[in-house]
Amino acid sequence: MARQDCFLCDSCDTKQCDQCGDVAGCEDHLKYHKLGYSGGCSPYRVVEIEGAGRGLVATRDIARGEHIMTTMAAGTGPCARTAPQCVNCFLLLSSAQFCPRCNLLVCSAGCSNGSAHQVECSILTTIRVKVKRMKDGERIWRESLSNITASVTTIRLLSLKWRDPAAWSILTNLMNHQVNENVWRLLQDAFHTVLHLDPRITVDDLRHVFGIQSTNGAILHFPPGFGRGVGVFPIQALINHSCMCNTLTQEFLGEHKVEIKARFSIAAGSELTTSYIQPTQATVARRQFLFHTWNFWCCCPRCRDPAEGGANLSGLTCSPSCPGVVLPLSPLDCDSDWVCSECGQARTDMQAQQVMQQTLMEINSFSKENIKAEELEEIICRLEKLLCNTHYVLMEIQQKLMMVYMQMKVVDRPAKDRKIQLCHNILQYMDKIDPDNENSQKRQRVRSCLVEAKLEVLTQDYRMGIVNKNRLAKALGEKQELMCTGSRQNK
Repeated sequence: MARQDCFLCDSCDTKQCDQCGDVAGCEDHLKYHKLGYSGGCSPYRVVEIEGAGRGLVATRDIARGEHIMTTMAAGTGPCARTAPQCVNCFLLLSSAQFCPRCNLLVCSAGCSNGSAHQVECSILTTIRVKVKRMKDGERIWRESLSNITASVTTIRLLSLKWRDPAAWSILTNLMNHQVNENVWRLLQDAFHTVLHLDPRITVDDLRHVFGIQSTNGAILHFPPGFGRGVGVFPIQALINHSCMCNTLTQEFLGEHKVEIKARFSIAAGSELTTSYIQPTQATVARRQFLFHTWNFWCCCPRCRDPAEGGANLSGLTCSPSCPGVVLPLSPLDCDSDWVCSECGQARTDMQAQQVMQQTLMEINSFSKENIKAEELEEIICRLEKLLCNTHYVLMEIQQKLMMVYMQMKVVDRPAKDRKIQLCHNILQYMDKIDPDNENSQKRQRVRSCLVEAKLEVLTQDYRMGIVNKNRLAKALGEKQELMCTGSRQNK
């Protein structure tokens, strides 16, 4: 049998996986085929996707909910612009403490010797010795520290070139087109002032890696009291975007790893997809954001569907006598005509834009500061004459209204009933735009609000003799189940 290419690179010097037999891997990359803690095999390989470059496809049928991969960050570090924080553990600092060797900010002696910090500390300590020999060397070093700190994450990634060539070979194949020039100038200044003294660091490599970091970096999430960090997960970064993706990603706080699971059943040979953005925007807004941020126009099934799977996020009302929804005929065409789903009446793109301009005028006629529930209800009432009831603008306002009701100290019965109605509306909306993602934090917050509101209303009705004990007990059970779910997710 002909030898297969490596599932991650183009090398033909490979060994077949003796556990699953589905893929072959080169000596450097076969270890990335393993799931991690379970020791199983990850059912994917890298291929060229027409119109999208490199991507991942399933090597066999994958069941809904199945664990596809666990991937670690190739490198993590502080964001270039952040409040004073430890470069090792990201803890925010109220008072300055410095690494005795390289002079970067740390929170303790333990973190000055931390494994993450040791990567750049060993590099910077050697450079600092050379700087000290220069005239006013200590002053130069001190004045360069802010730019050096902005470079820490990029230095850690760049050092993979000599620390871990296997990881470096994956990292350097990622896209690098997105560069914040203002931040790059900080790194460039650090290079020309001090970093050039390490012969392994070149300005071309530094910019290339910074571009990879900027294009593919994922913001790390921490509990309160910690600063901002970014991580690059090279294999996860190979998963291309779809606005209705077939995988779900779970981040493990503090461990700098992510787990990818199948959101739906995925057939062998199908591309694995993730979503780079929140699913709440309409097609035009999503596609423009993706183009300006990642330099591609999305043409996924959801973007091609005028109704977006029945969500109708772009839908306009037709007329008082027609219940139809007006949607674009060709969503991928910015100049497409719009047509009513019931009566077939057509509108030009210009007419559709005029409706959205009128929508913005209605919203802007109200103050943004400390807006009240009554004002939000009035906005909704006005916009329902222009937009269909699941238009993304209306749904965002309904979510804002729900939050206002939640923050009110005294809520009468009509407001409680309205809060329940809003929660149901939002959850139904989420079912359409983000199906099979029951554990999303946003969905859990809305469900928690719904359970609390229902329990409050049923308790009141039970005291008045309107409902029996069984209905109240059922609501208490729902609250307990929700609390258990939240507890399991936080572990």
